[in-house]
Amino acid sequence: MTKKGHLLFTSNAMGAFLILSGYNIHNIPTHFIPLFPSIIFGLYLGSLLPDIDDPRSYIGRIFTPLAYGFHVALGHRGLIHSFMFSILIGLLSLFCPMYSFGFYFFIACGIGCLLHDIADMLTDGGIKGFFFPFFRENRIVLLPSFLRIKTNTVSEYLFFIPMFFLLGFFILVFLQKI
Repeated sequence: MTKKGHLLFTSNAMGAFLILSGYNIHNIPTHFIPLFPSIIFGLYLGSLLPDIDDPRSYIGRIFTPLAYGFHVALGHRGLIHSFMFSILIGLLSLFCPMYSFGFYFFIACGIGCLLHDIADMLTDGGIKGFFFPFFRENRIVLLPSFLRIKTNTVSEYLFFIPMFFLLGFFILVFLQKI
């Protein structure tokens, strides 16, 4: 899946979470509101981070030497596309002061990595070794083969259409709560 697909998938997951959790902006403590940018940035960075193992990806082109190193050592959709990687990124929050920007950033980044992996499980290739170091050879896909998204093809762009409508719905519901 491309950068657009991952960002759109993460946006919809955030919208679904906010609606299903009964989020209401009026119930948020005022000292928590300045932390929102670190959470949103963490989610979006996390939704792109696992593709650092592909030098052709958006984030791989930004960090080219690092991307080539990961690609040679681990391959694409390898260890960096695992549940363990998402957990490790989230655990970096333990090295930050509790309730700080960094604390929420790393937790959100770990969640973003997990959302990236779930989105990749909707694609034709799925993810091999998601539960590394266990079940290394198992490929996980979430859709039957005829519904899977093929990266950079018409099927990915067709996937965007309902995702945009869904995002619009989430925005409308959110705006009604303000």
